[in-house]
Amino acid sequence: MRPPDHAAVCIALHDAHETHADKKKACLSSIFAAGFCVASVSALEVTEPAAAAHGYPALYNLDGKKLANGEFRQWVEDHLLQIVITYEFPDGG
Repeated sequence: MRPPDHAAVCIALHDAHETHADKKKACLSSIFAAGFCVASVSALEVTEPAAAAHGYPALYNLDGKKLANGEFRQWVEDHLLQIVITYEFPDGG
């Protein structure tokens, strides 16, 4: 059995080093991209502040049977969003 050629061993070591370096670059790039996304999200501007709303949701069980009728209300009072959700069950519960 012939020992490996010196040049072939050096090329293999060089390739292994590049692979590690490439993984390191990819990892650092991912961290940078994630940080950029977080910075972008924190800079979102609110264009439609919370306002009054009124709706009538229903409450169903897992089989799709209607259990109760509901009422949803929200409004802003003293710069705070107020929300009230009530449900009326047929048995009065």
